[in-house]
Amino acid sequence: MAGPEPLWESLVRLESRAGTGDLAIFQWWLKALSDEEIGRGRLVDRYRTHVEVPTFDADRLPIIAAGDRRIPKLAKVRYDTLYKHLRAHVPELRSVGDDFPSPERFEEMGFKGLEFALLGGGRMLLMHGATADGVHLLWLDANGFVKSLYYPADSFPAHVVQIEGQKIRVIVPVRGESQVHEMLWWGA
Repeated sequence: MAGPEPLWESLVRLESRAGTGDLAIFQWWLKALSDEEIGRGRLVDRYRTHVEVPTFDADRLPIIAAGDRRIPKLAKVRYDTLYKHLRAHVPELRSVGDDFPSPERFEEMGFKGLEFALLGGGRMLLMHGATADGVHLLWLDANGFVKSLYYPADSFPAHVVQIEGQKIRVIVPVRGESQVHEMLWWGA
């Protein structure tokens, strides 16, 4: 007769809007103590990915604008044109926030164009666009910049962002193959 499982093999069930998952948090902690993990911050990344993001109560975010509002694409992307574009199409967003990329960093990104989508009934604004070597996604809430993601990608064919209910699907071309990334609408 087998005895109880060791603690490091224990699973904790987490129920969230992302679904139900069994997480090996004790194994994460034990692994974080190993020599090859020191200084890499992977325990924090695992916690954010598997606990913080799925359990985040995005419905408590204030609404920026009506979720069905269509925001036109910005073809000529510069920091000043982005600011004017947001002022014209999302005037309720008072600022891009203190943590938004600086004008210099924003110019370095080299966007070919920017597309916009209001998410979560208008609680967040997603900005996404291709650069010479990838795709950037930036999330803003009523207080401005919240987070960003970057996916290395080929420049052709164009990336695709699909929004379906609670989820976002980002499709990017990499070496001629399509890669699909899925996340909750408030980001990864």
